[in-house]
Amino acid sequence: TTTICDIWNSGLFAGCANCHGNSGGIAINHTSPRTLHDSLVNVAGNSNLDLVLPRNLNGSYVVAKLMGGQNFIPGGGGERMPQGGPFFSQTDLAPLIRWIESPNLAACLPP
Repeated sequence: TTTICDIWNSGLFAGCANCHGNSGGIAINHTSPRTLHDSLVNVAGNSNLDLVLPRNLNGSYVVAKLMGGQNFIPGGGGERMPQGGPFFSQTDLAPLIRWIESPNLAACLPP
C-alpha cells in the first residue's frame, strides 16, 4: 500500500505548489505529508469533484487533470497538468492511484 508519506517523499506534487500554492484555483501545500494530505483529500477542485475523493479515482479531479481527462468532467476544464508537460506516465502515477484506492489515506500520519 502506498501512503501520503510515500507520495510526499516522491515529490510528485512538489512542482504543483509552484503554481498552485496560492493561485491556479487550488492550493496544494507540499510542506509536509500532513499539509499535502489536507490540501488534497475532500477538498473542492475547479470542477464538481474533490481533488482527491478517497477510494474513488473517477471522483478525484487531480487524477483527471494529471491524465488529461479534465474536459470530460462536469465543471472541469483547462489544460492537462503539469501545464505544458512533460506529463506523468502511468508508471509515475501508479503510487498516487494506489494511495487514492487505499483504505486509509492518512495511514502514515500521526493523530
